[in-house]
Amino acid sequence: MADNVIKIKRGADVKLNGAAPNTIIGKILSKNYAIKPTDFHGITPKLSVKEGDSVKAGSTIFFDKKNPVVKFSSPVSGTVKEIVRGAKRKILEIIVEQNGKNENEVFNKISPDKAGKGEIIELLTSAGLWPSVIQRPFSIIANPADTPKAIYISGFDSNPLAPNYDFILAEEIDHIQIAINALAKLSPGGVYLGLRNSSSKLNDLRNVKKNYFAGPHPAGNVGIQIHHTNPINKGEIVWTINIQSLVSIGKLFSTGVYDVSKTIALTGSDAKETGYYKVLPGVAINHIINNKVSDKTRIISGNPFTGLQISDQGYLGFYHDQITLIP
Repeated sequence: MADNVIKIKRGADVKLNGAAPNTIIGKILSKNYAIKPTDFHGITPKLSVKEGDSVKAGSTIFFDKKNPVVKFSSPVSGTVKEIVRGAKRKILEIIVEQNGKNENEVFNKISPDKAGKGEIIELLTSAGLWPSVIQRPFSIIANPADTPKAIYISGFDSNPLAPNYDFILAEEIDHIQIAINALAKLSPGGVYLGLRNSSSKLNDLRNVKKNYFAGPHPAGNVGIQIHHTNPINKGEIVWTINIQSLVSIGKLFSTGVYDVSKTIALTGSDAKETGYYKVLPGVAINHIINNKVSDKTRIISGNPFTGLQISDQGYLGFYHDQITLIP
């Protein structure tokens, strides 16, 4: 354990059965993928496509009407199959039927070391990766025109049955480093990384300020880490990013390709087999649980505390790194 450890005393670790062992079960590809405007707080979606349009991975599906530079992209190539609307024609889901061709929009490759702040923001917004950047307070998508006092990333998750980032990101350190080098140019305060211990492979990352946390949940919550190291004062903002999103950012800068593939944990006492799957955001849940749950199983996209209960015909949320199956 590192010397400079911040000990969280208030909180509790809820013990639930069904944690995922460090095993990759497989890669899941579903026929349909959903991009859900409801995943993103505080935006007003404006469609860039209509039913029947062909799209590539990285093609803009919709943008924020209030801030058009903030774009949201398709995770796969295929055809816009359906635009699902709710009350007052609110857009709930854009369903893309993937074609199996893995066609990608190609963006400019740039070196974060040589690029300026404007170039970095332009690439992230044009490719549709900007929604990964969240502003505190309010937990809304950050405004690219703002300058945060710091950028925070939590390198571990203390929620019940949470995925083990040391395991799933062990081979992604190079991509994460590229992303950190880019993000460091967006804030005068630099990038902060919260870690559980100094033995983590994430401890090898450079150009980042590391803090170590011990204690029960919510030690892994980025809001707690900000509070204990660099509290947000009136008029200030801080940006946060899920650590798996750094992999996609690093790949974009090094390859010019929009690749939001990630590894999620299938967890919970009602899961027939727990473990990890490689997926894309918006994957159909039934391809992962394989219709092997009872009518009394609660299916949660995300963790038991903050996740969203969905049906077996639902889709994985954009920000979720686990699926939880509990009674």
